[in-house]
Amino acid sequence: MKSHVSDDTGDNIIRNVLLRSSTGNFESNLNDLKSVTPIFETESLLTEYDQVSGRCALTPKASTKEYKKLKNIDVSLQDYLKKNYNSPGTQVGVQINQQSKDRDSYDVVVYAEKADLKNSYSGSWKGNFQIMCNKDVSVCGKVQVFAHVFETDHVQMACELDFPWKKVEISHIDADISMAIIREFEFMDSKVMKAMDSMYENISGDLKSLRKAIPITRSKFDWNVNSSRFRRTLSDGLHLK
Repeated sequence: MKSHVSDDTGDNIIRNVLLRSSTGNFESNLNDLKSVTPIFETESLLTEYDQVSGRCALTPKASTKEYKKLKNIDVSLQDYLKKNYNSPGTQVGVQINQQSKDRDSYDVVVYAEKADLKNSYSGSWKGNFQIMCNKDVSVCGKVQVFAHVFETDHVQMACELDFPWKKVEISHIDADISMAIIREFEFMDSKVMKAMDSMYENISGDLKSLRKAIPITRSKFDWNVNSSRFRRTLSDGLHLK
Protein backbone atom coordinates (compact mmCIF):
# COMPACT_ATOMS: atom_id res chain seq x y z
CA MET A 1 0.00 0.00 0.00
CA LYS A 2 1.49 3.31 -1.08
CA SER A 3 1.17 6.39 1.09
CA HIS A 4 0.73 9.84 -0.39
CA VAL A 5 2.07 13.07 1.06
CA SER A 6 0.06 16.16 0.11
CA ASP A 7 1.79 19.11 -1.51
CA ASP A 8 1.21 21.27 1.59
CA THR A 9 2.63 18.61 3.90
CA GLY A 10 5.62 18.10 1.62
CA ASP A 11 6.28 21.85 1.51
CA ASN A 12 6.14 22.02 5.31
CA ILE A 13 8.57 19.12 5.63
CA ILE A 14 11.01 20.79 3.23
CA ARG A 15 10.64 24.11 5.03
CA ASN A 16 11.31 22.56 8.45
CA VAL A 17 14.34 20.66 7.17
CA LEU A 18 15.84 23.81 5.67
CA LEU A 19 15.09 26.02 8.69
CA ARG A 20 16.90 23.49 10.88
CA SER A 21 20.01 23.52 8.71
CA SER A 22 23.20 23.70 10.73
CA THR A 23 25.56 26.65 10.36
CA GLY A 24 26.87 27.00 6.82
CA ASN A 25 24.76 24.15 5.42
CA PHE A 26 21.57 25.89 4.26
CA GLU A 27 22.67 26.30 0.64
CA SER A 28 24.04 22.75 0.48
CA ASN A 29 20.83 21.29 1.92
CA LEU A 30 18.77 23.40 -0.47
CA ASN A 31 20.71 22.14 -3.48
CA ASP A 32 20.43 18.53 -2.28
CA LEU A 33 16.65 18.89 -1.92
CA LYS A 34 16.36 20.60 -5.31
CA SER A 35 17.93 17.53 -6.89
CA VAL A 36 15.05 15.32 -5.73
CA THR A 37 12.03 17.64 -5.55
CA PRO A 38 10.90 21.00 -6.94
CA ILE A 39 11.29 23.81 -4.40
CA PHE A 40 9.67 27.19 -4.86
CA GLU A 41 10.07 30.44 -2.95
CA THR A 42 13.73 29.79 -2.24
CA GLU A 43 14.36 33.51 -1.61
CA SER A 44 11.67 33.68 1.06
CA LEU A 45 13.02 30.50 2.67
CA LEU A 46 16.51 32.01 2.82
CA THR A 47 15.12 35.21 4.33
CA GLU A 48 13.20 33.23 6.94
CA TYR A 49 16.28 31.12 7.74
CA ASP A 50 18.37 34.27 8.21
CA GLN A 51 15.79 35.63 10.64
CA VAL A 52 15.41 32.39 12.62
CA SER A 53 19.12 31.65 12.82
CA GLY A 54 20.25 35.23 13.45
CA ARG A 55 22.28 35.49 10.24
CA CYS A 56 20.32 38.65 9.40
CA ALA A 57 22.68 40.43 11.82
CA LEU A 58 25.56 39.77 9.43
CA THR A 59 24.00 42.16 6.90
CA PRO A 60 22.03 44.65 9.03
CA LYS A 61 20.01 47.33 7.31
CA ALA A 62 21.66 50.73 7.32
CA SER A 63 20.18 53.02 9.95
CA THR A 64 20.54 56.71 10.74
CA LYS A 65 18.49 56.49 13.94
CA GLU A 66 19.71 58.10 17.11
CA TYR A 67 18.84 56.21 20.24
CA LYS A 68 18.41 59.16 22.60
CA LYS A 69 18.30 57.18 25.84
CA LEU A 70 21.06 54.85 24.66
CA LYS A 71 23.82 57.26 23.82
CA ASN A 72 26.75 55.63 21.99
CA ILE A 73 25.02 52.22 21.89
CA ASP A 74 26.20 51.60 18.31
CA VAL A 75 29.82 52.34 19.21
CA SER A 76 29.62 50.25 22.38
CA LEU A 77 28.19 47.28 20.45
CA GLN A 78 30.96 47.43 17.85
CA ASP A 79 33.60 47.55 20.62
CA TYR A 80 31.87 44.56 22.23
CA LEU A 81 32.10 42.58 18.97
CA LYS A 82 35.77 43.40 18.46
CA LYS A 83 36.61 42.39 22.01
CA ASN A 84 34.63 39.15 22.26
CA TYR A 85 34.25 37.78 18.72
CA ASN A 86 37.71 38.09 17.23
CA SER A 87 38.57 34.49 16.35
CA PRO A 88 40.11 34.24 12.83
CA GLY A 89 37.60 33.18 10.20
CA THR A 90 34.57 34.21 12.26
CA GLN A 91 31.74 36.20 10.70
CA VAL A 92 30.05 38.48 13.19
CA GLY A 93 27.37 41.15 13.12
CA VAL A 94 24.84 43.01 15.23
CA GLN A 95 21.36 44.33 14.52
CA ILE A 96 19.38 46.71 16.71
CA ASN A 97 15.71 47.50 16.17
CA GLN A 98 13.31 49.73 18.06
CA GLN A 99 10.24 47.66 18.92
CA SER A 100 7.82 50.51 18.20
CA LYS A 101 7.98 54.25 17.59
CA ASP A 102 6.19 55.15 20.80
CA ARG A 103 8.16 52.82 23.10
CA ASP A 104 11.75 53.09 24.26
CA SER A 105 12.36 49.37 23.91
CA TYR A 106 14.84 47.68 21.61
CA ASP A 107 15.75 44.26 20.26
CA VAL A 108 19.43 43.54 19.79
CA VAL A 109 20.65 40.48 17.88
CA VAL A 110 24.33 39.57 18.10
CA TYR A 111 25.35 36.73 15.81
CA ALA A 112 28.66 35.02 15.10
CA GLU A 113 29.38 31.96 13.00
CA LYS A 114 32.35 29.98 11.84
CA ALA A 115 31.89 27.36 9.16
CA ASP A 116 34.71 25.23 7.77
CA LEU A 117 32.81 22.69 5.72
CA LYS A 118 35.99 21.35 4.08
CA ASN A 119 37.16 20.31 7.54
CA SER A 120 33.70 19.10 8.57
CA TYR A 121 32.74 21.50 11.32
CA SER A 122 30.68 24.62 11.91
CA GLY A 123 29.25 26.56 14.81
CA SER A 124 27.28 29.66 15.75
CA TRP A 125 26.59 31.93 18.71
CA LYS A 126 23.42 34.01 18.88
CA GLY A 127 22.58 36.54 21.56
CA ASN A 128 19.05 37.90 21.45
CA PHE A 129 18.70 40.76 23.93
CA GLN A 130 15.94 43.19 24.84
CA ILE A 131 16.47 46.63 26.32
CA MET A 132 13.67 48.53 28.04
CA CYS A 133 14.13 52.24 28.80
CA ASN A 134 11.56 53.57 31.24
CA LYS A 135 12.43 55.38 34.45
CA ASP A 136 15.19 52.80 34.73
CA VAL A 137 16.94 50.77 32.04
CA SER A 138 16.48 46.98 32.14
CA VAL A 139 17.74 44.14 29.97
CA CYS A 140 16.87 40.49 29.42
CA GLY A 141 18.11 37.98 26.89
CA LYS A 142 18.60 34.55 25.45
CA VAL A 143 21.89 33.07 24.25
CA GLN A 144 21.95 30.10 21.87
CA VAL A 145 25.09 28.18 20.93
CA PHE A 146 25.24 25.49 18.29
CA ALA A 147 28.16 23.33 17.14
CA HIS A 148 28.20 20.66 14.44
CA VAL A 149 30.97 18.19 13.65
CA PHE A 150 30.36 15.82 10.74
CA GLU A 151 32.35 13.25 8.91
CA THR A 152 30.94 9.75 8.45
CA ASP A 153 28.51 10.58 11.28
CA HIS A 154 27.09 13.74 12.78
CA VAL A 155 27.65 15.10 16.28
CA GLN A 156 25.72 18.21 17.31
CA MET A 157 25.78 20.27 20.48
CA ALA A 158 23.15 22.84 21.40
CA CYS A 159 23.13 25.10 24.43
CA GLU A 160 20.44 27.67 25.25
CA LEU A 161 20.08 29.87 28.32
CA ASP A 162 17.42 32.45 29.15
CA PHE A 163 18.12 35.47 31.35
CA PRO A 164 15.28 37.36 33.11
CA TRP A 165 14.82 41.11 33.24
CA LYS A 166 17.47 42.88 35.26
CA LYS A 167 17.90 46.54 36.12
CA VAL A 168 21.08 48.02 34.65
CA GLU A 169 23.25 49.81 37.19
CA ILE A 170 25.96 52.22 36.06
CA SER A 171 29.19 51.60 37.94
CA HIS A 172 32.34 53.70 38.26
CA ILE A 173 33.90 51.85 35.31
CA ASP A 174 31.06 52.76 32.92
CA ALA A 175 31.29 55.95 30.90
CA ASP A 176 27.55 55.84 30.13
CA ILE A 177 24.47 53.62 30.19
CA SER A 178 25.46 51.91 26.94
CA MET A 179 28.66 50.57 28.47
CA ALA A 180 26.69 49.29 31.46
CA ILE A 181 24.31 47.47 29.09
CA ILE A 182 27.24 45.86 27.27
CA ARG A 183 28.60 44.71 30.64
CA GLU A 184 25.29 42.87 31.19
CA PHE A 185 25.59 41.25 27.75
CA GLU A 186 29.09 40.06 28.67
CA PHE A 187 27.78 38.69 31.97
CA MET A 188 25.21 36.58 30.09
CA ASP A 189 27.91 35.37 27.69
CA SER A 190 30.13 34.33 30.60
CA LYS A 191 27.30 32.35 32.22
CA VAL A 192 26.82 30.43 28.96
CA MET A 193 30.55 29.71 28.72
CA LYS A 194 30.60 28.41 32.30
CA ALA A 195 27.55 26.22 31.57
CA MET A 196 29.28 24.72 28.53
CA ASP A 197 32.52 24.17 30.47
CA SER A 198 30.54 22.34 33.15
CA MET A 199 28.69 20.27 30.54
CA TYR A 200 31.94 19.28 28.88
CA GLU A 201 33.56 18.29 32.19
CA ASN A 202 30.62 16.01 32.99
CA ILE A 203 30.23 14.18 29.69
CA SER A 204 31.73 10.75 29.17
CA GLY A 205 35.23 10.11 27.93
CA ASP A 206 33.84 8.54 24.75
CA LEU A 207 32.23 11.81 23.73
CA LYS A 208 35.31 13.82 24.68
CA SER A 209 37.33 11.65 22.34
CA LEU A 210 35.31 13.12 19.45
CA ARG A 211 37.48 16.22 19.75
CA LYS A 212 39.92 14.81 17.26
CA ALA A 213 41.66 16.13 14.21
CA ILE A 214 39.31 15.93 11.21
CA PRO A 215 38.60 15.16 8.49
CA ILE A 216 39.66 11.61 7.73
CA THR A 217 37.45 10.78 4.79
CA ARG A 218 36.79 14.28 3.34
CA SER A 219 33.39 13.01 2.27
CA LYS A 220 29.84 14.07 3.03
CA PHE A 221 27.67 12.13 5.43
CA ASP A 222 26.06 9.08 3.82
CA TRP A 223 22.29 9.55 4.20
CA ASN A 224 21.80 5.77 3.98
CA VAL A 225 21.23 5.10 7.69
CA ASN A 226 22.10 1.40 7.34
CA SER A 227 25.63 2.25 6.22
CA SER A 228 26.20 4.72 9.07
CA ARG A 229 28.95 3.81 11.50
CA PHE A 230 26.72 5.12 14.28
CA ARG A 231 23.92 2.83 13.14
CA ARG A 232 26.28 -0.15 13.10
CA THR A 233 27.62 0.64 16.58
CA LEU A 234 24.10 1.13 17.94
CA SER A 235 22.94 -2.11 16.37
CA ASP A 236 25.80 -4.05 17.95
CA GLY A 237 25.08 -2.61 21.37
CA LEU A 238 21.31 -3.16 21.23
CA HIS A 239 21.42 -6.42 19.24
CA LEU A 240 19.44 -4.87 16.40
CA LYS A 241 19.33 -6.07 12.83
